[in-house]
Amino acid sequence: MATVLSWLPFASVLADSGPPVPVRVGSHDGYGRVVFDLPTRTDYQITQQGQQVVVRFTGDMTIGSAAGVPHNVLGITGGASQAELTVAPGTSLRDWRLGDHVTR
Repeated sequence: MATVLSWLPFASVLADSGPPVPVRVGSHDGYGRVVFDLPTRTDYQITQQGQQVVVRFTGDMTIGSAAGVPHNVLGITGGASQAELTVAPGTSLRDWRLGDHVTR
């Protein structure tokens, strides 16, 4: 199974002054998708240790909660400038940038 995480462009949003960044998910044939709806492009870093994936964003923002999880993700937790995902065993991650979109 593959997990695809998408980051739409985003700017630094002050955690105290704005709403949490929305998180959307989708299950597709052969992969799951997690999308962070961010206002402007920014840098990010993804680390994975086993089934734990941490996505850290530059800037001050709060990542919101997802309404659910795709079929190959066991859990998603938002927080201060980062999101933590627990993925199913055997899940592989991929990312790429298309214009202002980053897909993982």
